Amino acid sequence: MKPAQGAALRRAVRVGDAEARERSRRRLQRRRRLRAFLQTVRHLLGMRNAVTVDQVRYTERDAVPLARALASEATGSKDYLVRFPDNSGMRIRCQHTRIYADLMPDPRLPAYEALDRIIKPGMRVLELAAGTGAGAALLARTVGPSGGVVALERDGESVRFARRRYPAPHLAIERGGIESLRGELDGSFDAIVCPAGELDEPTLGELCRCLAGGGCLAIWGRAEDADQDMLFPIRDWSRSRLGQGMTVFGKPAPDDPDAGASNLDQ
Repeated sequence: MKPAQGAALRRAVRVGDAEARERSRRRLQRRRRLRAFLQTVRHLLGMRNAVTVDQVRYTERDAVPLARALASEATGSKDYLVRFPDNSGMRIRCQHTRIYADLMPDPRLPAYEALDRIIKPGMRVLELAAGTGAGAALLARTVGPSGGVVALERDGESVRFARRRYPAPHLAIERGGIESLRGELDGSFDAIVCPAGELDEPTLGELCRCLAGGGCLAIWGRAEDADQDMLFPIRDWSRSRLGQGMTVFGKPAPDDPDAGASNLDQ
């Protein structure tokens, strides 16, 4: 083959590839427009998309996909009508600060799964800032019916949803924050789970009071970013890492000042 013929062939191949890519791009655009059109038609006809998880049905209240609705970090939201197995219902609003695990990835769950190394059946566990309850339900399954979980959350919608979505006789989901612990006795809980963002000096002091000797305080998030002066009360506690951003501090047992959580993953 002559050089001129080879160059012409290569140009033809390149042109052919470009045309193929353009045809593929146009097909993709047509499919996206068709999906958007069908979704709009379904919405106008009252045929909204719905998903069912564990007999709980979520029906969207508009045609905007969840990912697009949440595109704005500050104001993104999407509303659903929820129907529970007992046929009761409620409206919910998904937001970046209000995560529904049946519809959105919940970062609590992979972090909490690592806690089964320290939380055992029969324990009494406290969860602070429980959100919509998926993490509390996971903790309740871990401690079993012989144990108990108390989950505190300030957001009213999240509490109403969690009580209906995750009913269990050994799981109590209450509206409130650290002030709700004032009636609890010293050493009431064997383990406490708290987001790093909820920690301040009064909160940490109350959590330390309510945690039993030999128990564990699990801080979910970047505990290393917390004010080290604020962490002063637990400076002598053993410290372990469980992965997925979970740091565990072991409170010394009354008869052994060196006892606490084992160093699982320094």
